[in-house]
Order: sequence, then structure tokens, then C-alpha cells
Amino acid sequence: MKKEIGKYIIRELLGQGGMGEVFLAYDPSCQREVALKVMREEWAAKPSLRERFFREARITARLTHPAIIPIHSIDEEHTFYTMPRIEGETLKAILRQARERAKRGDPLHPIGDSIPALIRIFLSVCSAIAYTHSEGILHRDLKPENIIIGKFAQVVILDWGLADFAKEKRDEMGVDAETHPELTRPGGIPGTLMYMAPERAMGEPATVQTDIYALGVMLFQLLTLHFPFQRNSLKEYRSQIDTEEIAEAEELAPERDIAPQLSHMVKKCLAQNPKERYPSLNDLVTDLERYIEGLPEWSVAAQLFMDRKEDWGFQENIALAKHMAITRQTDVVEWVNLLLSKDPFPGNLKLETDVILGSESSGVGIVLCASHAPSPRGLEEGYCLWLGTKESGSQLFRAGVEVAAHPELFLTKGVRTHLRLEKFENHLRLYLNGVLKLSFLNHLPMPEAHCGLMLRDGDVRIDDGLHLFSGSQNAMVNCLAVPDAFLSRKNYQEALAEYRKIARSFPGRLEGREAIFRAGVALLQQAKEEDNEAFYTAALDEFDMLRGTPGAPLEYLGKSLVYMAQGDLEEEVKCLELALRKYPRHPLKHILEENIISRLHNSAQSDRLAAYHFALMTLRHLPHIFRSPDEKLLLESLQNHLEPLPFFAPSEQTHIHMTIQLAFWLDKPMVLVEMLEKGLPPPNRTNALSALMQLGHEKLAEPFDPHELRPETMGGIFFSFEISLKSEHDPLPFLDKLILENYSESDTYQICALKIWGDLLFDRFDSAEMRLASLPDSLLKDPHHPLFFLYGCFLRHKEGEEAALNHLSIASGNPFPPTTALLSHFLQGQIDFEGKWGHSALKWEKLQLLRQLQLYLYCSGDDADKKEVEYKLQQQLKKP
Repeated sequence: MKKEIGKYIIRELLGQGGMGEVFLAYDPSCQREVALKVMREEWAAKPSLRERFFREARITARLTHPAIIPIHSIDEEHTFYTMPRIEGETLKAILRQARERAKRGDPLHPIGDSIPALIRIFLSVCSAIAYTHSEGILHRDLKPENIIIGKFAQVVILDWGLADFAKEKRDEMGVDAETHPELTRPGGIPGTLMYMAPERAMGEPATVQTDIYALGVMLFQLLTLHFPFQRNSLKEYRSQIDTEEIAEAEELAPERDIAPQLSHMVKKCLAQNPKERYPSLNDLVTDLERYIEGLPEWSVAAQLFMDRKEDWGFQENIALAKHMAITRQTDVVEWVNLLLSKDPFPGNLKLETDVILGSESSGVGIVLCASHAPSPRGLEEGYCLWLGTKESGSQLFRAGVEVAAHPELFLTKGVRTHLRLEKFENHLRLYLNGVLKLSFLNHLPMPEAHCGLMLRDGDVRIDDGLHLFSGSQNAMVNCLAVPDAFLSRKNYQEALAEYRKIARSFPGRLEGREAIFRAGVALLQQAKEEDNEAFYTAALDEFDMLRGTPGAPLEYLGKSLVYMAQGDLEEEVKCLELALRKYPRHPLKHILEENIISRLHNSAQSDRLAAYHFALMTLRHLPHIFRSPDEKLLLESLQNHLEPLPFFAPSEQTHIHMTIQLAFWLDKPMVLVEMLEKGLPPPNRTNALSALMQLGHEKLAEPFDPHELRPETMGGIFFSFEISLKSEHDPLPFLDKLILENYSESDTYQICALKIWGDLLFDRFDSAEMRLASLPDSLLKDPHHPLFFLYGCFLRHKEGEEAALNHLSIASGNPFPPTTALLSHFLQGQIDFEGKWGHSALKWEKLQLLRQLQLYLYCSGDDADKKEVEYKLQQQLKKP
């Protein structure tokens, strides 16, 4: 044995093969031990074999993966290359030891007799080969003896001598299987007979599927410690290809407790027809990962057809009205066809179907977890995955609110797409044509019930219906599954006890924090179910336990849910806003965002006050969400229907302008102060100042030089008018100084309205009559213009109550009347201070109604009622 090869000092022979020998060598330059593979002298003179030897090194050198041994150096002069030294055993040796121990009745081998350990090794091998396939390289000689398990559990694939590029065709050199069926030798088909796919034996070129076949044989060995068949020679193999039978893994080794999932993978890998094997190793890797994670096995549950009425508990066209609470009208309505299954499908669920979108189609929606059928509320409370076209992309909705947007994910029109949607525990996963495209984790347990379809048009083909599969329980059950089950069945105290037990058992861990949060949810649900205030308090205390932990944002989320259930909007908003301020970059911030977006959309349908609050919060702290189409549409709807006020100048900075207006309507002076402190460009600065002054917060405006609000601007004019009303001074002197030619037509009419108001208030009824006579009749009858109620007040003085009410009755029936029509609705008994309107009306609306009533009663001469209104007005003005 040579003592030196090149610069390397040879220490011992590690092994030898057909073309080369492997030595343990010392590298003096790097001062480390290496494995040195040198070509045998008798073969080194042959150019073809020399090329093959270095080809192995060069192919391996271009691959970078933890399970592929790297090449340190290549020396063509001395025909060797070096690699790291890996101490360990081959997988073949491990399987042999396990088999021999079983024969002798010895204790189990820690690796060879542990299917979980072997499957993890196999997953590492498959992942590495999937990587080589992505680089266009086939191994072509995969078998246990080419895999070494290191002392520190590292998995390394050796012997890349037969590796080749998938798209290259070269002279085959490989196995002489007649006398040595497991050896790779020159002269024949590359590979080892026992791992050779049928098409390779018949002379077909190597492909991804031939590597998958070899891995299938290896997986069978890992499961059973035996080969799946007996092959004595290539000739014999060829003669029995069509009749060769593969043994059943479970029958061959019943004592090894082989999972059906693994047996199914073996059969798919070893399918005689390459088209029936896994299309790629990534698919096998996915199945292995599902098995390791303990994800459910699927069994057929049902098949639903669009045109079979008995499959559906609900099948109707429904109107999805959006933003009703903020628009004052039903102009944002979308009609869809909703189909919800007649039967519920609880637990883990898989849905598969083939979809073809027509040329006019906008997409298709898959509905899951709908909780009520037959009822359109099922869509509101469940999940809908909308798969759109290239133009619109796809979105995931929960309770009708977009929780995830994927513009890069779409269906191609006219192309059949296989869709697979899996729901297991709190996860949703979407696969298109076998490729994972979307994964979504919900923080709370998903409801369990009905599934279905949502269609916006009829240009969608689902010929074979929806195939539904129910899933077994996960093999590796999450510790929260048991209390979650109690909670879903409304066994609140049992759920609470289990959650608290888990929290105590896992302090400082994710499971423990999740358990605390869900314990609070259990108490909250019991409080709502039993209408028991004590449980609300207990829920708040439970959420308190998350303070100072990595799950701290969940404390505020939980408390906000309690306050929402109690109807305390102010406290709910405070909780969420405080969380956003304290944790602007926290990993759990997305959960807060999702809840806020959901509340924004839901409140926009039914609760104007809440919608304004959540819109203000998102504009200030989460402005990025308005880049999403749904949220952008909501903001535009709010912007278009928010009552325009003449003292706000137009602004091109939409978000800032909207924030100022919402802060004004909600009477949030500190929001305006904070914006002014950070600096606002004109006209936003003057708008913020005007908002403060109109709401009576002059002292808060003082540090920001309120004189910037010049008297001749509309903001200055209205502020001066307010001051006049408060001080009971006649506003006409300063109004008459204004040069009307400097104002737009609409602003001129607003100024004229202020003059008429002053005329009526200071008994200049003839002057008021002259001004009114000069104005267009259309303005006097427009409930959205202040001249409307002013004309009603004039008529009350001039012609009496009946004439005034006849005029004011033009405006009626609006649940959210503009401020200029409040007097009309009040006098007709449609709104009052003690009823629904009074509890949800905003400060500015109440002020305007009181001022209008004050003027109306003054014009009627009713001093008693006038004093009561003046008292209420003073009370409103004094409110902070």
C-alpha cells in the first residue's frame, strides 16, 4: 500500500470496488482526515473508464445538499478525488443486522427495527434525490449499500458512478446480471437488477420514474427487511416482467406493524407502468411528510353533483350586500349562486374535483365549514376559497371577509385543473394539479359542517362533481384536540379544566399559551350561552395570564372579544389599538389584523359606528390592508358615502383626508392632535384644525396656530359662524364682508345658507324671504343641502306647522339621514334622542339636530320647548 498519493498521507484502506479503492488519508494543508478515492492502476489507462471515474466526481461536485457527499478536490494526474470522511454504517448493513437479530431472537436494532427511524432516513434520501432531479441529474443506482448513516445520524448518499444527466443519451455501461445480480459492472444496462424498473430491463432509458422505482424497492426493504420479489438474472427478469408479483408488505412482515399509508406508497412506486408511479419525487416526499406528521388517511365520503338537487340542502341565488351600514343605500350588492351540501361533513375533510372555466367565467368558489344549511348564513360563517382568473387572482374568505389574497394564484380559462382542498384540524391546504399552492392556519378551531360551491356565473364546468373524503384522526394528536372537542360540544367546564391542565403542563411553550387563550374563549362562549356576567369577568382574568409572554398580543385579542360580546365598542377598540401600538412587529400581529379586518367588514354591513371606528383604526395603524381589492372597495364606498362637509377642503391624499374626517365624526380630538404633531401638509393641516374647532376643542388647537384657519376660508367661515351662535352674536356682519365672486357656486350657496340662518335667528324674516326667493327651487327641496331645513324653519314662522311639515316630509325613511335632514326625521317621529338613533348617533349629528331644533322652535315661538333644547345643546357642547 502506498504511503502517499499526491500531497495526501495514506493511513489505511477503507474499502474497494470494481474501479477504485477508498483510503483514509491525511491532508497536511487543511490538517484534516479525508476519504480519498483512487482509480485502480489496471483501469486508469482506459480512457472510457477514466472518463467515467472523473464524471462521478464532477457530477457529485456540482450538487449541494446535506445528504450528498461533497467533493473536496479532484486530481486528474494521480486519478483520485477526495471527500469528507463519514464514519458510520451503510443502510444495507443496518438492515442485515436487524434481520439477523430477528432470526436469533436478540433485542431489537435501534434503527433497523424502528420504522419511524427508517422512514426519516428514507425521507432524507428522497429529498436529496428530488433535489438532484431538479438539477437534471439521475442517480441510476439507488440501493441501501449506497447510503451511509453517520455516527451523528447524518444520512449521506454515496456512489454516484452511474449518475447521469436526464436529457443526455450515452452508451450504456452497467450490470452483468447473469452471475452477479447485485453488482454494477461494465457491459450491459446500468443499475442493480433487484432495483431495476421493468422498462430499464427492456432497454428503455433511465428517467425520474426509474429512480422512483428503485426507491420503492428500498422502501419495501425498510418496511419488511426483505425484497419484494426474487430475481436471479436479467434474462429471467425479462421473461417474467408481465407476471412478476410483488409481495404484500403487511403479509410478509406482520410483526413490523406496517402502516397502510406506507404500503400504498410502495405500490405506487413499484407500479409496472411508469405513468402510474409518482409523477415526481416531490409527491412522494409530500406523502412521507404527511405520514411523519401523522396527518389523516382519507376514505370516500360522498360525491356531489351540481345538477343533482338531492345533494344540496341550499341551492339559491343570494344577494351579498356589502357596506350597508356606511352607504345609506343598497348600491353595493352582488348576486351569486350558492350551493350548500345537504349533509354535514365534520372533522378532517378532503375535496377533489376537476374544474374548467369558460371564456366568460370569473372563477369558482369552494365553500367549507359552513355552519348552517339550508341558509345563506352558511356562507357568512364558513370559509370560501375563491379561485379566480389571471386578471383577478384568488382570495380566501372567512365569514365573508377576505383573510388572504393570492394574485399569483389563478385558474386558466379553457384548461382542466385538478383541485384538491384539504381541511385538517385548523389547517387548510390547496393543491392544483398536485402542487401545493396555498396553506392557511386558523388560530381558533374551525367550525365543522357543510361544504359547497359559490358561482358568480354559469360558465364553469365540474363534470365529475365534488369528490369528498373524510379523514381519520391525526396519528400524532395535538394535546389541544381533546379540550377542543369538549368546546365544540359546549362542554365548557370540561374544556376549561383540560386547557388549564395543559397550560400548567407546558409553561413557557406555545401549547401552554394556546391553552390559556382557548380557556378564555371557553369562558367567553359559556358567558354568551348563559348570559352570565361572572364568566365574562373570568374570561378577562384568563386572558390576563398571557401578559408578558410571547403570546401577549393574544391577551388584547381575547379581551377585545369579551368587550365585543358585552357590546362595549369603546373598550374593544381600545384593546385592539393598544395591541397594535405595543406590538407593531410581533409575529402574532397578523392574528390581530385578521380580527380587525373581519370586524371592519362585518360592522360595515350592520353597525355604522363600529365600522367608522375600525376604519379609523386600520387607516392609522394598518393602512397597507387597503391595497387589497375588497378593503379598497370598502374604503371607496365609505369615502363616496361619507357626508361631505363644507368646512373640509378637498385633498388628494385620500387616506389622510379620510382619517381626519373619521376622527371628526367620532369626536376623537387626540387623534387629530397626534396627526398635527407629526406634521400635516396643506390642506390636511387646516382640515384637522377645522375639525378640532368645529367640535369645540379650541384649546387643543391653540399649540398649532389656529390662525392658519383664515377667516375667508370655508373652514374659517364655519368656525366664525359657530362662535357667533355660541356667543349669541349676529353672524351677518362678518358674512357680508365676504366677496362671493371668490367662491365656487356650491360654496356661495353654503354662505347664503349661513346668512339665512342668521336672518331667522335675529328676526330678519323679510330678508330671509328675499334670499330664499332668489335661490333655485331644487336646492330648497334637496334634503342634502342646509337650505332644505332652513326653508322648513322659515315656513314654520311664515305659514305655520302644517306647511313646514309638508315641506320637510320630502325627506323620510332613511335610517341614516344626512345632518341636513335630521330635523325632518325628528319632527316625523322617525328618530329621537332616547331611541336607536340617539344611542348610535355621532356627536356632530346630535349637535346639528339640536341647533336645527333650536332654530325651528325659535321660528315657532315655542319658548318652553326651546329652553329644553338649549339645555340639551349646552350639555352636548360640554361633553369632552
